[in-house]
Amino acid sequence: IIVEPAPAATPVPSATPSQVLNFETRNIGTTFEVEPVISADGQYIDINLSPEQVQLLGFETPPDAGKTESTLTQEPTKDNAGRPVFYTMKVTTSITLHTGQHMLIAVHKAAQPEGYIEIFIIGAEIVTVDK
Repeated sequence: IIVEPAPAATPVPSATPSQVLNFETRNIGTTFEVEPVISADGQYIDINLSPEQVQLLGFETPPDAGKTESTLTQEPTKDNAGRPVFYTMKVTTSITLHTGQHMLIAVHKAAQPEGYIEIFIIGAEIVTVDK
């Protein structure tokens, strides 16, 4: 999916086509996909899982004429929408757990805020319900 950035709070009257960028839409935040399958004896769970953390670091503005380095800002500028820059941490794995067992799945060290760590621990518990 290709979308154009949302217009700024104040319109940019002098924007030229070269200043309008197209970019892919991304979900930001934490996503944790889990697909469990219980064994025939009901004692084990096979789990396919994929924890993911996506952060928006800011917006990269192309370098000015005659310069070689782009700049990263927290907000798009009024002169240029900027290209969004993302930081992604993802693990995809399959495990088998016995009922009552816990396991560390992933440790994600975030880019922002500095020193922030996200830990994913999963626990398996098979509960039978009498009807």
